[in-house]
Amino acid sequence: MVSRHSAFNRLASSVFTSLRVFASLLALCAVLTLDASVEAQVLSQWSIGEKGCGPCAVINSLIGTRDAELLEALEGRRAVDKARSFIREYGDAESIKYREHRKCFSRDHGTADLDLQHMINTFLRENEDVPVQGMHVQRADWERTHRYIRRIHAILDGSVTAKFHPIVSVRALAAEKADEPDENGDEKFVWNGKGAHWITVNSVGEMSQDGLGFVMNFSDSISGRKLSGYIHVERHRAAVVPMTFTVNDEGKEEWDWVSSKQCLMINAPGMPLGTAQAKWQQRTFTVLRYLIYRDPEAKPADRDAIEVTRSAQPSQG
Repeated sequence: MVSRHSAFNRLASSVFTSLRVFASLLALCAVLTLDASVEAQVLSQWSIGEKGCGPCAVINSLIGTRDAELLEALEGRRAVDKARSFIREYGDAESIKYREHRKCFSRDHGTADLDLQHMINTFLRENEDVPVQGMHVQRADWERTHRYIRRIHAILDGSVTAKFHPIVSVRALAAEKADEPDENGDEKFVWNGKGAHWITVNSVGEMSQDGLGFVMNFSDSISGRKLSGYIHVERHRAAVVPMTFTVNDEGKEEWDWVSSKQCLMINAPGMPLGTAQAKWQQRTFTVLRYLIYRDPEAKPADRDAIEVTRSAQPSQG
């Protein structure tokens, strides 16, 4: 004869198991609900604001990896609600770059490289997940072009494998006539920024036959679509690119410009940055500037050492 105590234990165990299954189904439903949203499952930034691409890129990364637990950690049912939750929870901290002059996120300025990385890692640390790293997408002086491209390709591909779709800051530039002539009184042209933007990388293709580029598939919050672009080095027509910057005591940016031959360009016809408004005779290009990614070998135990960006210079070993 089975005792009442034994029967109760079996019933309690059955109920507990059912609750666990139900919780898992709820988490799965959160992903399925997002999957049923707009074309190509990409969150558009326009419900957040003109400068909302950073938080949207984070949500698009979580959607891309189908991370139900992390998505459930943010409030709201819709993707846009979760982006707003991410901003509320992590965007009000003081900016690492601008210090007292800005918060990590603002509607007027968006979010800078180290600030977005800090917001992501704070979120991941609170949820006991593996941290991310950051780097400027710049070739070292000693590094050969082919090795540089292979290195960035491997980092992007490795991060996708490590269940974090990497987030990349891109910057568009155009050669425009300066207000003042040069020292000889002739017309002078300068490179002016035409827009900065955060995108989420979903996958990368194989290296090209000549080893100078590869196709990158990404989610774009401006168009609200999944797009593709060709990543490559411009070897013949040099330009200069604003890569790293510091902020002075007045909160003003001071940029370090480098040769475009040390950078990676992206040719993505579907990405509507400010170069579309340039005059037909003006030279334009878009460059990859900063990359937030996950090292496949990183562990959750590393989550206390996540605040400082990695050096842009790779090991020579």
